[in-house]
Amino acid sequence: VLFAFFRALPADNSVKNQIGEQMWLIADYGLPILSAIMNCLVLPRLADAVSDYAGIPYNALVTMGYTVSVWLAPAAATVVMSEECSQRWRLFWSPCRDSQTNLDA
Repeated sequence: VLFAFFRALPADNSVKNQIGEQMWLIADYGLPILSAIMNCLVLPRLADAVSDYAGIPYNALVTMGYTVSVWLAPAAATVVMSEECSQRWRLFWSPCRDSQTNLDA
């Protein structure tokens, strides 16, 4: 989700300005790695713990977790942030934050 969010932002955005260029690059390259670690290590262990506690089959929880983390959440972030849909990336674009001008063409 965060990777889709970061990728939808323009080069001149308020998030990058607040966290700095170096942290932006770390996030840009590190978020896919973090996502893979979460899906390979954290999600299966979490599903195992929840399965034991709630009595829901482990395979169902892992499948649902993968579906949400790999498909649904990034798709939702893309739809919300994209230019063609909700255009929420504009909330983070510096010229839009600095002025009250409507930039719709």
